Parts: sequence; C-alpha cells; structure tokens
Amino acid sequence: MFLFVLNPQNSGSTAFARLLLTSPFAMSIGRNAEGQRHRAVRDRMFGEDRWNAEATMPWERIKRRWTEAWRAAHTATGATVVVEKSPPNLVRAAAIADAFPNRRFIVWNRNPYAVAASCRKRYGRAVEESAAHWLVCAAALLALRADVSPILSLTYEQACANPAAAAEDVLAFAPELGALDATAPLEIKDYPAAPLRDCNTEQIATLSRSEMDAITALLAPRRMLLEVFGYDLEAT
Repeated sequence: MFLFVLNPQNSGSTAFARLLLTSPFAMSIGRNAEGQRHRAVRDRMFGEDRWNAEATMPWERIKRRWTEAWRAAHTATGATVVVEKSPPNLVRAAAIADAFPNRRFIVWNRNPYAVAASCRKRYGRAVEESAAHWLVCAAALLALRADVSPILSLTYEQACANPAAAAEDVLAFAPELGALDATAPLEIKDYPAAPLRDCNTEQIATLSRSEMDAITALLAPRRMLLEVFGYDLEAT
C-alpha cells in the first residue's frame, strides 16, 4: 500500500513522516520520504515544473520505479506500506489516485505564518511568496478533501498537541501500519532528534512586525481557507 501525505512545504511533514516510519511495516523512497528525489524519477518529478498542476507526470514509470524500490525493501525488511510525502503531489492527487489503486491519502497542513517563517529560515524565501504559495496549497487540499478518498485530515498543530491521539487516528485509518511510537525521538533535518513537538511559537516569533503584516495582508481576502483548517489571522 502507498500512504500519500499531501502537504505544503515546511509544514512539519518530515516529522510526521518520521512518526509514520516508526511502524515496523513502513518504508520510504528517497530522502525525507520524498519519492520525487529517487534517482530513477528525479528528472521529471523534481524539475522546474514540479508545482505546475498542468504538467503531466509519467505515472506508470514512477509507479514502476517506486514499486521496484518497495519490493527490494520488502525482501529485506518485510515492509508493506510506502510512506510518500513529496509536497508537489498535492497538485496532482487525482492523477495519483488513478495510478495507485492501492493507496490512501492523509491531508496535512500547518499554520501559514509558521510555514512562511520556516521557509525564510531554510531557503531565504520572502514571506509574501510563502504565504501566497500556502494559499494555493490550502485551496488544493480543500478540494482534495471533497474529491478524493479515502482521506484522513490532520494538522501539524493537532499532531503536536497530542501525538498519541494522532497516532491512534492514523492506525484506525491505515491499520496496515500495525503500530506507531508516538514518543520516539525523530530526526528532522539539522535539528537534534526529539519527539514530535510544536515549534510554531518560536518560529513565528522570528518574523518582524512588517513581515507579519505582509502575510496577513495576503491571507485576509482568503480568510475562509484558514478557518477551514482551524487557523486565523494573527493580530496586527
């Protein structure tokens, strides 16, 4: 089974994927559970048009290469679930649903102010660009919740507030995982390994007043998208 986590960039999805990979039956393809980085498909999946929803991906080739990697891991470890969370997947989930009959989707999101702060720190990206991109992703995720099934919806904040409850929800949705360790230390990028925790407050605190205002100005006209996922505009 392929378990697709559909998420914006810098949404805490790597930590969530690491939690999923505490399952004795789970594996991933590519760095940080991003199959788009697999050497056999990187030329198409990690190209300049990866966020272009109109770009056609060679899903049969991708599926074949990913399945080959899964079979190799299955022989070595017995893994039966592939955790896949390449962020651009969320703009082409319908095509993925058609190409992978044996799959489930988890919709995952995070506070857009924290996403913008993380992207600025990690890539030097302007917060306005990140906020605008978050809106595109949130709209796509909202559409997916109505159009694609089966789907489980979670947020970074929900998972961090109660990792054990999030793990239970995931196991009810994907019992093939068998078990998850909600207390396991998770290795995320260049951070010290630690159990899942909410870093929003400290990351948002790095934003200046003008950056906060710029993000709010972009989000305000689409406030409904924030509210759907349990977020609101930060006070200005």
